[in-house]
Amino acid sequence: MRLKGISTAAFCLLLCGLAATVVRAQLNRSVVEGIVTDPQGAVIGGADVTVTAVDTNIAATTKTNSTGYYRVVDLVPGKYRIHVASSGFTATDVVDVNITAGEVAKVDAQLKIGSTQEVVEVVAEAQLLETAAANFSHSVENRSIQEVPLNGRDLQQLVFLMPGVSNAAGPPGSNFGFNSQFGSFPDPTYVQGSDISVNGGQSGANAWYLDGNINLSGISENVAVNPSPDSVSEFQAITSAFAAEYSRTGGGVFNVVLKSGTNSLHGNLYEFVRNSATNARNPFTSIDANGKLIPDRDLHFNNFGGTVGGPVMLPKVYNGKNKTFFSSRSITRSCT
Repeated sequence: MRLKGISTAAFCLLLCGLAATVVRAQLNRSVVEGIVTDPQGAVIGGADVTVTAVDTNIAATTKTNSTGYYRVVDLVPGKYRIHVASSGFTATDVVDVNITAGEVAKVDAQLKIGSTQEVVEVVAEAQLLETAAANFSHSVENRSIQEVPLNGRDLQQLVFLMPGVSNAAGPPGSNFGFNSQFGSFPDPTYVQGSDISVNGGQSGANAWYLDGNINLSGISENVAVNPSPDSVSEFQAITSAFAAEYSRTGGGVFNVVLKSGTNSLHGNLYEFVRNSATNARNPFTSIDANGKLIPDRDLHFNNFGGTVGGPVMLPKVYNGKNKTFFSSRSITRSCT
């Protein structure tokens, strides 16, 4: 009897753990929903809907209900195509559907009467307003993440591209960073709080998420892990009207989504250098009263590393294309 009670308790804990995992995963995943109609605007029930990721070719299938409504959940942020088909109608492909983290994208489709062998292709239009979610969110596109100069290669500097964010008492802070200017590691004596304010709220009262998991430490409300910009696919700020899955904050929510592998092997190598030998001098402050040059602060900052990702391939054993992917990053920083 005692063993049975222990087993029951363990099973309940396992269910709770799984439930918690599902809730966290929603933060970095997306949803597509919509209504399928005929040319007269009448809804089409039982239509086949296939949502396919362009980069990985992973597909999710569903059918519309009696009201013509469909919904596909747990989608990795990225570009998708949606195929809608029903007997007696021409199939429709909606392409270039860009989905961001935590978004509920509404994509309706109208089928034309005709042969099922024909396919109509429609290019998705960008949504001007969020009509499905309660959040008011803003995202930084991947091109900006890769190309905008960030002081110290600190990803958190992207917060200042968001409307409503101000530097109240100090910059964003991180407890783990190879450059001690932006973190308390490896210099444990340097702790700088994350004092940004969102929409006039209390500074430091913000929440940070990394791939759907809370990424926040108790030391000055700082980020626990600050990833390299090269490993990030999306940076999102939710500034007000939080949905139910976001909690514990009265400020803002910053959601970081890491890159995943794709069907093609890809990667990069990089090095970013800052050096006092190449820094320009200020002609008004670099010369003393006697006309001699004032030695500049000796600076040697090197940030180098690389990324690699692709399908999991084990020759003659397993082919992970369209199924299983990997993504890894090797990052080394030095600053003196």
